[in-house]
Amino acid sequence: MEYKVELNKFLANRYVFKMFEIDLWSNGEPIYRYQKKKHQVAFTEPLGVDFLRSDDLYNWEVVTERTINYLFDEFVFYMMMVKRVNTGIKSKKKAYKENILTLIEMSLAQVVEFDSKIESLFQKKSLQVKGIKPLPRVQRTEVELNKWQFGHIHGQDRSPAIVDPCIVYSIDKTFKTRYDVMFVSNLSDTKKKRNSVSVEYGFLSVYPWEIGRTPTEAINNSYAIN
Repeated sequence: MEYKVELNKFLANRYVFKMFEIDLWSNGEPIYRYQKKKHQVAFTEPLGVDFLRSDDLYNWEVVTERTINYLFDEFVFYMMMVKRVNTGIKSKKKAYKENILTLIEMSLAQVVEFDSKIESLFQKKSLQVKGIKPLPRVQRTEVELNKWQFGHIHGQDRSPAIVDPCIVYSIDKTFKTRYDVMFVSNLSDTKKKRNSVSVEYGFLSVYPWEIGRTPTEAINNSYAIN
């Protein structure tokens, strides 16, 4: 019996593996996630902001060393109970674990695409700006932005100021206009660049006087200072 063939069938029949682009953009290298096939929740690509704002991404567990050990143990149990064989498998655990990881990375894990507008946001950088301070509310100029337009936000009263790029994904005009934005941050408040393989992202709802079209305007309209 060709155990490697059985290993591939076992993994493919029981599990679904994905590489979400957002993990690549956030971490600088691919992260592989998985679910049991019977628990898989279908989605339509490309994925957008709604998916990221939900907990759906975190329903997919990250493949770690512990995961590989678990999959190996499950495979051994399967071979013993279903195929009624066990010859040589446990004694070659290291090789089988390497095979499992290779299969996931090279053939089993499907790339999950995201909206190109989100990718464009991740290509932008946070900036440090000196010599600019937030303005009082009465001195601010309201900013008019359209859906999917890029802007900048600033939320910390420190010097030099750190301004993060953002994109407007929704506009609420029920009472006063509010912009729902997704932002990315690759600078820390300690004035040092974040590790190049770690970019944070998040979501905010801001008024037109709490966002900027330019970094300078974003500081003047800091969302954390009224």
